Amino acid sequence: MPHEIAPDAIRKTAGLALARTERLSETGASATLRITGILKFAPDRSESELLCWLEKQLGPAHALCLPRFRDLGEVDGSFVTELEYLGDSTFEAVLANPTRYCAIEPSAVVERVGEILARFGALRVPSDMLSSSVDATLEEIIEAISHNAMRAGSSFIPDADICHRRAAFVPGVCHRDLSAPNVMCGSNGDVRLIDPRTRMPGASAGPPAFGSAAIDAAAFLVSLERKELEGKRKGLPPFALAERFQDIIAGLVEKGAFNEFMFDLCRAHAYSVYAACRCDYCLAIERAWLHDLMRERFEASLCRIV
Repeated sequence: MPHEIAPDAIRKTAGLALARTERLSETGASATLRITGILKFAPDRSESELLCWLEKQLGPAHALCLPRFRDLGEVDGSFVTELEYLGDSTFEAVLANPTRYCAIEPSAVVERVGEILARFGALRVPSDMLSSSVDATLEEIIEAISHNAMRAGSSFIPDADICHRRAAFVPGVCHRDLSAPNVMCGSNGDVRLIDPRTRMPGASAGPPAFGSAAIDAAAFLVSLERKELEGKRKGLPPFALAERFQDIIAGLVEKGAFNEFMFDLCRAHAYSVYAACRCDYCLAIERAWLHDLMRERFEASLCRIV
């Protein structure tokens, strides 16, 4: 939120059609309701514009992958997007305490994410846009890896000729920031994604563009690896979710959504994001081991794309 929103301004956004309403009690002419909705405040309409683009591309599948939304316009100097209430917990919270939050097993959540990626991959890009979509996607990945490598202290730059020659994938939409915190687990068993990005971390900002399911598959796999490493360090029971998701990725490769080189390229990017991060959370003393491990895995992943 760019600045504090006045309560009066928030009240002006009454009539949240997508919000969940629960009647708590009723006495005579009086009633007590709980209305749960999500309002996101931003300095511009970029998030609403991205959601509109995804809705247009995905058609009916949008409601199975992402929240419904409304652009409520400007409120007190900020632009407000109303998002459908999706549930009480992110997948990250489920993995931290699966018995408390989740209506479905963590392995089922991973399966649902795989189904969403399959829906993303089922999109048919117009034939006259195929070549430009492939080129733009690869250039975005190359730029993102190069930028993140520099921030991580590496001089590595992917060879564009090798990437264009060896990478193969079917262009489609993608989330571009798929991780456990961005997967919502509804109390009714629904699984949907929140907070998509127009560009991959490390790439230049720009309008929405087609991409590859390999981007999301690699990012989610690395996110699962991180959560399992953290859980093991805390003594939590293992879920073997990364191993299960690798089976889903193998199925996507077999169906031709992308080839192994494309996935390796995207996995190198996923590691590069964490290796390049310099936030207080990642660099905290108690988490430095994980940051160092991501740097090691980034360096190791580079061997697969040279």
